[in-house]
Amino acid sequence: MGWFLFLLTDKKINFLNQLSVTVPIIQINNLHGDKKGFAMNRFKIVLGAEKTFEDIWRSRDSTLTNVDGFLTINLIKGVSNDEYTLYASHTTWNSKLDFTNWTKSEAFRQAHKGAGTHSDVYLGRPVFEGFEVAI
Repeated sequence: MGWFLFLLTDKKINFLNQLSVTVPIIQINNLHGDKKGFAMNRFKIVLGAEKTFEDIWRSRDSTLTNVDGFLTINLIKGVSNDEYTLYASHTTWNSKLDFTNWTKSEAFRQAHKGAGTHSDVYLGRPVFEGFEVAI
């Protein structure tokens, strides 16, 4: 398993070319040069349905710990606005290939078989983002 160094810095960014804010940035430096993969799904959750959404995640039957290349999973909660609360699932994989292989597996199909069951707590579909360590 690779070793990582986490550095907390501040970075000034422009948001929608209007608002300039300074935010903390966590920089992940992989000390062994491995190409780890990170996968995220962003969820917009109906206001007032946050506990239901978290309960769905807490009670799900996950087999990820048995999948080759899987390292970690977190459900993280973001900000709320007038329409929704933002959440993201964040998984870490040994490689992009490990993640891709999982998405083609029976374990993936089983993990997502009831995806539309609780559509009343979501505003739209989840948005997927995938990353590899670049530096």
